[in-house]
Amino acid sequence: KVLSKRLRDGSQMNFTSTQAISVISIYSRHVDPLLQSAFALNIAASFTRELMKSVLLIEMNTADEDVARILHVDGEHAAFRKNITRHDILGGEDVSQFIIKHKIGFHILPISTAAKMQPRLFEKAITPLLLGLKKHYDYMLINCAKDIKRLVQTALEQSDRILYLTPVSENAIQRCKKDADMFVQGYGDHNRLIIGVL
Repeated sequence: KVLSKRLRDGSQMNFTSTQAISVISIYSRHVDPLLQSAFALNIAASFTRELMKSVLLIEMNTADEDVARILHVDGEHAAFRKNITRHDILGGEDVSQFIIKHKIGFHILPISTAAKMQPRLFEKAITPLLLGLKKHYDYMLINCAKDIKRLVQTALEQSDRILYLTPVSENAIQRCKKDADMFVQGYGDHNRLIIGVL
């Protein structure tokens, strides 16, 4: 709610009428994948309700099947698994048939499910997919996998903001400081990085 309020007010994130922020990645090396996915789902729901904008959650995290159960979209998820192997969803083709619509209003694209069936997807760039989807959504939230392979790396590079999640412990906070320095070196401007403590 706080993040969506900041985006709406535009006070702390330089949000302008030209919508400078449209792609937000959620990443963690140390938070449980299911907790990270629950956080991502809450952000998607909050953006939909608070900002009244179109939101797509691109799910790359390993907890995708648990997420499908939590959201009661098991049937749609099973249909996605059945049909995805014949398509290159990262190559820029129309992916609308694979997008799952949740009753709250946001949409989900479970890339992690496709990557489990086609592991080479993790070695591809997400850029063509994002370019194709940008015209359909106000916000794209990318729930990143822990391993920074090319898919995750290009997601972080293409993001306007990176929400880096860390657990509450002294060791985790110290690791987070080192990771934050690494992210700034690897992905540019430190203003893009937001630290979230769970």
